[in-house]
Amino acid sequence: MQASLSLKVSHTISKLLGNGHETGGRLTGQDPKEENMDKWNNWQGRDIGEHIKQEIPPEQLKELIRTGKIDDIIAEKVYERMKTGQLITNPNDSRNYEKTYGKDSQYSKDKKIYTFEGIKQMKPEEVRQNQKKILEEFTSGRMMHESEAQQKAKNGEIHVKSYTRADGTKVSDYYRSR
Repeated sequence: MQASLSLKVSHTISKLLGNGHETGGRLTGQDPKEENMDKWNNWQGRDIGEHIKQEIPPEQLKELIRTGKIDDIIAEKVYERMKTGQLITNPNDSRNYEKTYGKDSQYSKDKKIYTFEGIKQMKPEEVRQNQKKILEEFTSGRMMHESEAQQKAKNGEIHVKSYTRADGTKVSDYYRSR
């Protein structure tokens, strides 16, 4: 479901709906271990969707979605991840969604601030490299416009100008906390 939704609508909407549904399970008494398992597997589904987007040209992908043949491709990729142990199939599995992909991950401790305008200027590869953090900023409501980020800079946030890393990777300018 998450792979399909990610392909047909967007990764962000898929995450919002998927994690919202799982979090809502708490209200009906869902075991937190089951919520963890579901969120983990939802993330895997969204990741499958992103890989498919990279592997299949856009026009071909549209046709696969239109004909429903994309479901077979998704099923193969889900089965492969299940065979290789990438999916959680038992709620007692020790892997933890929040520590690996969620709010408690090392990734979320990154202090870089992304703006709507800054993301539009990024190259696709740069967006992919920073995708988790960008989605976190967006889904948490912390994503802001450049004017807001400039105000933050006046209040103690640091603007980092674009630069080129030693390995040749170009990094767009951004804001981060001190």
